[in-house]
This record gives sequence, structure tokens and C-alpha cells, in this order.
Amino acid sequence: MKKQKGLKKSKQQAADKIQDRAYRIWESKGKPTNTAIEDWIQAEQELQSN
Repeated sequence: MKKQKGLKKSKQQAADKIQDRAYRIWESKGKPTNTAIEDWIQAEQELQSN
């Protein structure tokens, strides 16, 4: 059970990092509408390459 909680926590931490990066990407583009998915994917790719 502890292993599952740890995995869940690490997944949540990863999602939080992606969300934060996606928000910063969105802000840097001038907060356009309808770019959430594009920004999320870009954030995922950037974080995976680090």
C-alpha cells in the first residue's frame, strides 16, 4: 500500500510541474485562448528532455 501512495504522490508532483510549466508557456505567449493542450504537451516535452 505504501508503494501505491508514493507512486500516486510522484505522479501528482509530475503533473503539478507540467501544469506550472504549461501556465508559464501560456503566459509567455500573451495568454491566448484555446492553447491549453498545445501548452501542456510542450511543457511535458520540455520536462521530459531535462
